[in-house]
Amino acid sequence: MLRKKTDSTKTPYVFRGPVQDPAMFFGRTHELNEIAAFLRGNQSISIVGPRKVGKTSLLFHLMRPETQTDLGLGEDTLFAYLDCEVLGEGGHEDILAQFAAEIAAALDERGLPPEPALERAVDKPSRLSFEGAVRKLNQRGLRVVLILDEFERLSTNESLDVNFFNALRSAAGRYQLAFVTASARPLIQLTYSGRSQDILSSPFFNIFALMLLRLLPEDEARQIIRGPSEGHFSASLEDFIIELVGGHLHRGFVWGDEHGDTAPVMLVPQHELFHRYQTRRRLRQVSASRAIDTFVDLDVGDHVVHRHHGIAKFKGLRVMRRGEGDEQTAEEYLTLEFAGKALLHVPASQIELVQKYVSGFGGRPPLSKLGGTRWKKQTEQAQEAVKDLAAELLRVQAARAAMPGIRYTEDTTWMQRFEAEFPYEETDDQLATMAEIKRDMGHPQPMDRLICGDVGYGKTELAVRAAFKAVEAGKQV
Repeated sequence: MLRKKTDSTKTPYVFRGPVQDPAMFFGRTHELNEIAAFLRGNQSISIVGPRKVGKTSLLFHLMRPETQTDLGLGEDTLFAYLDCEVLGEGGHEDILAQFAAEIAAALDERGLPPEPALERAVDKPSRLSFEGAVRKLNQRGLRVVLILDEFERLSTNESLDVNFFNALRSAAGRYQLAFVTASARPLIQLTYSGRSQDILSSPFFNIFALMLLRLLPEDEARQIIRGPSEGHFSASLEDFIIELVGGHLHRGFVWGDEHGDTAPVMLVPQHELFHRYQTRRRLRQVSASRAIDTFVDLDVGDHVVHRHHGIAKFKGLRVMRRGEGDEQTAEEYLTLEFAGKALLHVPASQIELVQKYVSGFGGRPPLSKLGGTRWKKQTEQAQEAVKDLAAELLRVQAARAAMPGIRYTEDTTWMQRFEAEFPYEETDDQLATMAEIKRDMGHPQPMDRLICGDVGYGKTELAVRAAFKAVEAGKQV
């Protein structure tokens, strides 16, 4: 499953595919420490970055026993790596069997005794057998980390549905099981593009902390230059490589000595030639944080809401059998207590029917009566209120659409010069959003547009450009 490196006898700087030689892996110290901190808390991680930025190389390095030991993850953490390229067409049971097989292989590589529950999960794959295997490993003092590389392939598997991802979410919430995914786009974009909306609604995609993998900082980039060269590069040549290969020449310089054998070379960047000083935008990295996931913090005694029966109290999980004779099957159930001590057992396969009770008011809510009509009336009243609100919004929007707006002209020379004075390099999102704003301002209907983004991502610049366009047309802002 690991891709091989091409012949690098001529130069140690040329690799095809991920870096597999530990001696050739440099940097990513901050990222590795952050991954280790998350995994120690059983937090799943989504690594996102453009292609060829080193996601797979980072995962390969994380899989090395010496790396795991250095990060404090060696003894009690079992890592299993899967390239989702091989999971792109399998069904639910096929993929769960592959998960179990890779975990069993990881046990063997560690020299640990085999786990019979894993063998059963491979031979007779199901959600129950897979969770049972993970539970057995946890009882042996091992937490499991499934590394899913090229996650795009798994997310676009048309054989998978929301129930599959809910099963993974359920296992991660109840056991010491964490996932590390690597993809070129955030998970929310993967699930939104080309898939049904029920996949997007799966709580599995809400348990991940986001880690954005970017280019190496300068100190780690210099390590890559110094290490393979074994000290043969001079300091000036190292500076030259950093400046040139780094993609942005900050200032001009002269390479060579005028008294040497060859004439010196002068390198002058364009902004010094044309007096157009663009500064590379340094976006603030989004700090990884735990997404809201109510079931992770669900404890016995907490209040929950059942979609059809109302407010209840969570009494815990229990394994129960259903069916008769040889047809009996074991399954986990959530036990809910309603008013009058009435109990309802909800199968774990229907866990989407139950969510934690959240309210902006203090105190304990009254429990609903199981089989009563009060909850049904309350939900009907809420639905009517939502319909009334939607009708009011439609009325307001229809009134706005009927009102004449201001149709602004195309960009003038002044507008173009104003935009050219922006001292930063616009991001792709900024350019796309500004084009949509100008298109809206060119329509005769009033514009409604909300721009959202993190601090430092350039929202104010877009607002100022729109304001300039309006003021230039003689309008007040």
